[in-house]
Amino acid sequence: ILYDHYKESSELSQQAQKQRSHYFCGICILEILNIVFLLYPSEVITALTQWFDAQYSIAFPLALPVIQGTIWILIIYFTVLYFQKNIYIERQYGYLTILETEIAQQTGLNLFKRESENYNNNYPLVLTVIDRFYKWGIPIAIIVVNSVKIVFEYIHNANWGITIFDSVCYTFILILTILYIKMINFDKKK
Repeated sequence: ILYDHYKESSELSQQAQKQRSHYFCGICILEILNIVFLLYPSEVITALTQWFDAQYSIAFPLALPVIQGTIWILIIYFTVLYFQKNIYIERQYGYLTILETEIAQQTGLNLFKRESENYNNNYPLVLTVIDRFYKWGIPIAIIVVNSVKIVFEYIHNANWGITIFDSVCYTFILILTILYIKMINFDKKK
């Protein structure tokens, strides 16, 4: 029973890692779009309008605030999903270690310690760098890119209603990211 549970838990962890990669790609695409939209707003609106017209034969003018608000909401959505998956994966490591230890004790074979002892022995430096990138680099990049975006919105935006909406979105992303950094890097109980 424990071994079946271990296999299922390992499979769920692998699936979560694949989903995390998709969410990460989504965040990257949205943040790049956010930067491009910041630098070339009229060109992006023209390109999107032409794309909608070519793809769906829909010709309607897209407004800058609508696109900005949509990007902010999508960034929130993908950031939440990414953080949830990454936290789940981190928590699974501890759980798989417990299962491996129990199976090893009951069978008398240390071969079941793949994710715990064997994985952590002689841990390569490159994996440490990748781990730091996911735990520090990505969250800090999210904060920096969105902070720059919201500052430029305050400088260049005449519509305060939209700026306030975007500020609420930014504040949520900021708080969520800070809590994620705290939890993933400093909390003993993940």
